[in-house]
Amino acid sequence: MSAGQKKKGTVTQRNTVAASLVSGVIAAAEVLGGGRADMTLCLNVSGINQALLKSPTSRVDGEHFVALLVAIEAAMKDEAIGVRIGAVLAVSSFNALGYAAASCNTLFEALRLIPKYEVLVMTQGNTEIVEMGEVVDVRWSMRNGQYLAILEDLFLAVWVVLGKRLTGRDTLNLEVAFTHKCPGRLNAWKEVFGS
Repeated sequence: MSAGQKKKGTVTQRNTVAASLVSGVIAAAEVLGGGRADMTLCLNVSGINQALLKSPTSRVDGEHFVALLVAIEAAMKDEAIGVRIGAVLAVSSFNALGYAAASCNTLFEALRLIPKYEVLVMTQGNTEIVEMGEVVDVRWSMRNGQYLAILEDLFLAVWVVLGKRLTGRDTLNLEVAFTHKCPGRLNAWKEVFGS
């Protein structure tokens, strides 16, 4: 093997999340009323080293990110916190994928980027875009089969808010279905997704 060549073989992909997404989630939770002290506690409980968040190219262990989301949900005491965070999360939280999607001419162009580049943001995310005539079905799950309602809510809210920005419309012709049970109060979901 000569210099610069890599050994071919199976590449094992660790479960990681872009530090920019973690920082974005923390910032969004603070905008929504989570105190800085509460968010620092959530970071500590989740085992995330805050020094990692200073570099947007750093990666955070995926299990620590899940622990952070669970801690934020407990601290905020709001079953709709995933939807609320997704609705205010900055495009910059998604690194190059966020900027590329926001630069697209159509929502469909933006959606088609996600499956190809989502590993830049979250290695365990699995987005499927299924075209059925004039209907486009967008599905999100975790590659490892793990399920977390707050994460599902967050990503779907991000897509819908991005779609509204790209189309310049306050409402979109869409149908949203979740894999979690229906929440007690739907106000936050209706604000983001429509009635």
